Amino acid sequence: MIMPDTTTLAAKAILGLMNLPGVASQTVYKIADRLEAQGSGLQHLLDYDATSLVGGEILDESHAVKYTSYDQRRWRESVVDALQTDDMLLIPFISEHYPDHLRARPRTLAPPLLMVAGKVELLHTPGIAFAGARNVSIDGQTISKQLAQKATASRFTVVSGGARGTDSLAHEEAVNAGGNTIVVLAEGILTSSSRRLVRAVDHGAVAVVSTFLPQGSWQKWRAMGRNNYILGLSDRLVVIEARESGGTLAVGKSALKLDINTWVLDYEIPPLTATGNRLLLDLGAHPLRVTANLEVAIPDDLFALHNWKVQSLPPT
Repeated sequence: MIMPDTTTLAAKAILGLMNLPGVASQTVYKIADRLEAQGSGLQHLLDYDATSLVGGEILDESHAVKYTSYDQRRWRESVVDALQTDDMLLIPFISEHYPDHLRARPRTLAPPLLMVAGKVELLHTPGIAFAGARNVSIDGQTISKQLAQKATASRFTVVSGGARGTDSLAHEEAVNAGGNTIVVLAEGILTSSSRRLVRAVDHGAVAVVSTFLPQGSWQKWRAMGRNNYILGLSDRLVVIEARESGGTLAVGKSALKLDINTWVLDYEIPPLTATGNRLLLDLGAHPLRVTANLEVAIPDDLFALHNWKVQSLPPT
């Protein structure tokens, strides 16, 4: 797939910024805002020399020297070549291919650069996020499958993080039910484990997304950041089982704080892997009541599409 030159250049510029020590997503946005105020843009950043970067207050001296170095330029070119060779699409936030609903989110939920393999059109569809324990209970497994099936039947794309347990069950059941799913990675899309995943999935039903350095390994802070981006791509969140601490509880709290519709299983007798569910319910999450025979009372609102408008995709 051939992208417009401006998009390619902007993607390279963002990758270069991401490769600087201490430069996070919000810093990338601040740099883009500063460039825009100066009548420039990210696509022009690659043409700046170190003196101009420092003089324009775009980067400090150490970052400017590294950004304009030969090694950095060679790294950018080699990474983009590797991504495009593997048919992975780079979508910076300035691109017309960037999802409208993601652009409308707070910037903490909208990564400046998406790297995507598979069915990229899924980024423009209504998503419902699934979160839960890696060691999900047998009951939680059964309910995860049921809810993923219902989400698919209601024309939602199931969005999750690809981890063992709840995430994988939701992804697999969505595809098995004839639906679609988005896997949001907590590592780079060119790591060996990510490449194995990309080769294994059905590209007609799955999009694999990374927002981190392409060769960046799994790290806890990336997993926490990944959870925010799952929320950004989703219209609402379903929590299967959360412990009293950890990533699932954190993503549930974040969703509630951001006023994202959050639904949490309300077990009559919660398993040990769901001890945090009550904490989220007490914070205002909507209950999904589970009876002793694993029947779930599903309110009409949970899988209602409301006034979702599908973004018209530009030609590629």
